[in-house]
This record gives sequence, structure tokens and C-alpha cells, in this order.
Amino acid sequence: MPKLDPVLAALGRNVRRQRDAKTFTQEKLAEKSGLDPAYISDIERGLRNPGIKKMMANQLRDFIVRLCSEEVYEPVEGRWTFKSGGDCGCCTDSAMKVARAFSGRVVGYKSSANPSAGIGREFCDGHDFAVVADRFIVDFWVYRVVQLVDTPVFDLGSPNDQELVRVLYGSELTWENVPLSVEKPTSTITPHEHSQQLDSRTTHHRVQCILPDSIWPNRREHARGSAIG
Repeated sequence: MPKLDPVLAALGRNVRRQRDAKTFTQEKLAEKSGLDPAYISDIERGLRNPGIKKMMANQLRDFIVRLCSEEVYEPVEGRWTFKSGGDCGCCTDSAMKVARAFSGRVVGYKSSANPSAGIGREFCDGHDFAVVADRFIVDFWVYRVVQLVDTPVFDLGSPNDQELVRVLYGSELTWENVPLSVEKPTSTITPHEHSQQLDSRTTHHRVQCILPDSIWPNRREHARGSAIG
């Protein structure tokens, strides 16, 4: 049996996950989308290519939009968190969410070992991001937190994106896989526990791209105003 294309396989898993979440059968989804049930089955098994690159990139962007909608300001701790758990200002936390949702992986590097990376010592001692289907880099932190780019998704099959990835993330030879951690809801994580989790996630570096809330002063004031109003 031929080996499945990882992009098609990842897309298929996500289509089935979303179909199950809506409690749709393949027949019902086929009816709503105007496709044959057998075609839906082939997509979910990674056997069909329904405009794969564009569809997968759109799904990844939609997921980042949902992450943005999850942001909540915690005035006591003075930080932004996700409703589903994790620190918005921590690159590892958002990368973990993407990797889990799309069966991807988290990749990171030490800034000292990767001096050509644009996301380097000016921001942090190390940086983590998600890689999906070995084709797409997804980075909530660089898009939303430090706002260096206007898109959170980069297609490694695109020459233009390849050049931007090289500028932002430096040498791929310095990238290392980061073990996925077990995530706990934000409400159960104390600052001390959160620090311990970061220490235990990876042996290659403790992620240092955790920005103070002062990075987002306007958003902080907006949140406070919303809470008052």
C-alpha cells in the first residue's frame, strides 16, 4: 500500500474531527457540501486532494483566529491566558495547542545556537513553533504577540515563504523537536506550577519568549474597560 501524503492525512483527520464535533454522518456532510459520500470518505482517509494546500492553510489560519478569541486578561497575575489553558505570551503554549489540534509537532531552537534567526536574542533565549504535516509552520506568538508578520501560517512548499522562514527562524539544522506536554486548565496552574511545566517540557532549552503584559498595554486597558463596562 503506498505511503499516505502527510498533508492529505492531516487534513483528513481534521475533516473527520470537525464532522464528529457537529455529529454529522459522512452522508450528511456530503449532502451539505454537494459531494459524494465516497469522496468524503476518501478525503478523511487521506486519499483525495481537494485543493489541499489552500484548504489546509485556511484551516490552520481559522484555528489561530479561534485562539485569538480565547484570550482573557488575568488582572491578579497580570497576564493574558487562553480560556482553554496556557499563557498567550508563551510561544510554547500556543505551539502545543496547534500541534495537538492537527497532529503536528512542536519545534524549537536556542537563540545562541541559531544567530541568523530574526526571532532571536532581541526577543528571547529560545523560540518554539508548530510544524504541521511537515509542510506548514504555524506561529501564533510571532503573529499575535510580537506582530512581526501579517500571517501565522507559512507554507514550506512556497519559495516566497521559504525565504521568509529562513529570515525568521534561521538555520533548520538548529531546530529540535520539543516533547508535547500534558496541558492543565489555566485555573489550576499557579505561577510556580507554570514555571515547573516549562522546565519539564524540553531538555534542549527552557522557553524564554514569555513576554510581560506590558507588551500589550492597549489590550490590557481594553480588557479592564470591558470588565468595568
